Amino acid sequence: MGLFKRNKDAKKQSQQSNPVSGVTAIFEVHMNMALSFYEEKNYGAAFDLFKLVAENTDNSKAQYNLGSLYAQGLGTEQEFIEAAYWFNRAYKNGEEGADKLTTKCLLDYANVVLRTKTPKEVYESLSAFSKRVYNTENCSVIVRKNLLELGTYYFNTKKDYAMAAKLFRAGAEYENDGWCQNYLAVLYNAGAGVEKNDLASLYWFDKASEQGVDAAKTDRDGMLNAYINNLGKLETAEQLRLLAGWCTNGTEEAVPIDEVKAVYWKNMIAAL
Repeated sequence: MGLFKRNKDAKKQSQQSNPVSGVTAIFEVHMNMALSFYEEKNYGAAFDLFKLVAENTDNSKAQYNLGSLYAQGLGTEQEFIEAAYWFNRAYKNGEEGADKLTTKCLLDYANVVLRTKTPKEVYESLSAFSKRVYNTENCSVIVRKNLLELGTYYFNTKKDYAMAAKLFRAGAEYENDGWCQNYLAVLYNAGAGVEKNDLASLYWFDKASEQGVDAAKTDRDGMLNAYINNLGKLETAEQLRLLAGWCTNGTEEAVPIDEVKAVYWKNMIAAL
């Protein structure tokens, strides 16, 4: 994640005739000074000048370079949110490839910062990330997308099921995302990244089926049929009564308080 080299046509650009040519020339001087400081490993001075140019102009190279310094922790503390913000600004101002670095910052942020957090804290942290990076208060859609994509990355690519479960739980509970709910149910069913819990799996498959995930509906119905066929209706009723209690009071790990589902499972018991 290196910095851009000095513009070969910087002097020509600074001499172009326009109403703000003097200001443009000043910022070009600052850019060249910043690059010189960087090459001399004077990262603090480089950071200050890149920040000055990035904040006061639409210079995509200054914004990219500032993002790079934030991402590497050179001349400033390492801050992936700020790095992503400036990479995103650079991309919007025409810097190709900066969008991929915004995504990389999200992955780094997840791996370094989110790993030790609870699902609720993960959700709050990603909300703050999205608000800053994309400069919007209405970031629910972005957060939901990030939680699902990060979760599937850890699930499919990294095989880090504990981290995947944390991300899916954040999306499942706080964004009511059907695919996060489905993946979480799969993890509980397999005991991967979380303690195996068939009732928790049943709960999340049912939640996902409500969001239109057809595979979740199939798995939910299959689990219910397996309970009845293997345990009988009386024991199945006891298991569902336990699940209804979890929905009423919540559990520390598996199931949140969900009064609507508490009633739902009680009604299912009555229908057995």
